[in-house]
Amino acid sequence: AFGGLGPGHLRPRAMVHGPNDSIYIGSFPEYGMRGGSLGVWDPAQDRLIENYHPLIADQSIAALAYDEKSGMLFGGTSIYGGGGTTPTQPEAKFFVFDPQQKKLAAEMVPYEKSQYVRAMAIVGRYVYGVANGDDLFVYDIDKKEIVHKSSLGVGSVQDVSLGAWKDGKLYGVANKKIF
Repeated sequence: AFGGLGPGHLRPRAMVHGPNDSIYIGSFPEYGMRGGSLGVWDPAQDRLIENYHPLIADQSIAALAYDEKSGMLFGGTSIYGGGGTTPTQPEAKFFVFDPQQKKLAAEMVPYEKSQYVRAMAIVGRYVYGVANGDDLFVYDIDKKEIVHKSSLGVGSVQDVSLGAWKDGKLYGVANKKIF
């Protein structure tokens, strides 16, 4: 068990293995609070060594992916906060976090009026993300821009349920089916 993660981490939502063998954890905040956190857990020390609270104003961290080649951490947010709160932000964000500089390198809205980036995975030099129910967006890591948007047509994709398989294809879970 990790133990306490600090402010902004009531409901950890996403984890990825990042640089220096650290584990990056994205969370929804405590009840009545807005703005989740991005935490960095060092397994060797068995403790949280960094906590970015809040990383994106009034938004929770809902999805994460790490690209070893660029050294960048990619994430998606939700406009929702802890229980009992009402969203103050109009749209969820896709972001790029630089672990070396310890700061945001970029943030953008993947879809107008999106409320939630549900899942994210990297295949090749692209970050694939799903916003809302099944709105796919593709971010080109080298060009540093979103290069494609479309509907998957599969219904509501489940949170944190997108992944690359050894065949090079992307798989996910939506409603009661695998796509």
